[in-house]
Amino acid sequence: MYLPVTERPDKDVSVIVYRLWVVVLVILGLSAQATPDLPPPPSVFDLPRVQAQHAVLRAKVVVLLGRGEHVEAERYSRRALALIPYDAGSHYNLACAQALQGKVDEALASLERAVAFGFRDVDHLNNDEDLASLRDHERFQRLLADAAGAQVGGEARWRYRVTP
Repeated sequence: MYLPVTERPDKDVSVIVYRLWVVVLVILGLSAQATPDLPPPPSVFDLPRVQAQHAVLRAKVVVLLGRGEHVEAERYSRRALALIPYDAGSHYNLACAQALQGKVDEALASLERAVAFGFRDVDHLNNDEDLASLRDHERFQRLLADAAGAQVGGEARWRYRVTP
């Protein structure tokens, strides 16, 4: 049912509703943006390709670590992280490659990112021989405590809101 021109709602109400919609749309638009330090989000149509490439790179890292090719494993871990920067497993693999090369500070930083992005397997952290060179460090002990008690929060996820 249409209202006759003389019975339309007050103009002030229409302006308020319009402004609220603008605010909602601005908020939704901002939430779809990438964080400033990252490239723009991939298209929803590119995600299957990106995920497949990432899986291949992670598998390659595991093979390289098994062969003792730690420098190459680090390189491939970085390539995997370039595709999906917030993958806890790729940060963990990078930490392993760095620890095996004796890059203790870098390995601890990578491990801290892995825990921050959701790696919670304390038993694996304690028993993985790749990380043996890190276990005597205080930062490693703090990481164990963080992994054991942490909840995956807002920082520990893919940073893009992908919409079709």
